[in-house]
Amino acid sequence: MKPKIKKADLSNHVDIWNAVINVLSGDFPEDDEIYKEAFMVYNYFSEMDSGGHESLFNWGWEDIQEKGISKYISDLTANLEKIGANRYGRIMSAYGEEM
Repeated sequence: MKPKIKKADLSNHVDIWNAVINVLSGDFPEDDEIYKEAFMVYNYFSEMDSGGHESLFNWGWEDIQEKGISKYISDLTANLEKIGANRYGRIMSAYGEEM
């Protein structure tokens, strides 16, 4: 079941950010592609803010191990580009596997 949030409860950027975090930290079905894309991008920016690429790859090790690094980097790059983070996507595409 998807969380329900009333627009009236989102009066500022902090409220919106907290609502997004609550949604991303909820239990969603593994086959929900939009959720997986959003979760991957959210974790990218969170880990880059807190610990950089090493932290990102430590967080995503299970996904990397399951998919393989090439597929992980490809998925992450595509998801970053979907939200307009093209420069980040180019960095991951060019250097992700090497890192």
